[in-house]
Amino acid sequence: MGGYLKMNPQMRDYKIWEEDGYFEHVAMRGVEMKCVEDLDCLVQEFIGELKTNKGEVVGVGTSDYGSDLKRFLGEPETMDMERNIEECVEKCASGYTDIFTCDANAVTIDDVVRIHIELNTYFGVTLVELDMKRGC
Repeated sequence: MGGYLKMNPQMRDYKIWEEDGYFEHVAMRGVEMKCVEDLDCLVQEFIGELKTNKGEVVGVGTSDYGSDLKRFLGEPETMDMERNIEECVEKCASGYTDIFTCDANAVTIDDVVRIHIELNTYFGVTLVELDMKRGC
């Protein structure tokens, strides 16, 4: 069974119990601890965080949760807007220990931004298409 950890930023590290009888400390970046058993759950958690405005979720250790995606969708249509969206997606993915790499490509079609996301994860590689309405 697989899983991933997403840690509270106030925690500098966490301990993994090793079979040899010692603890190993591992530095982490992220928001909160979660365990996910498959790729669908991981993608759902990632997309949920991507669609949540940063600072919208209130609670202990959640100040980093969310992204600036919706802010960038309100910008004028420029190459910078699309690049900002791509960087926003990749920054959000960097907080997940089971997402090894993320490659995002944003394309504006009329009033919709189509974001192609390739995630290389612990569970394998997957492609996600996300359509977001501009100006939301």
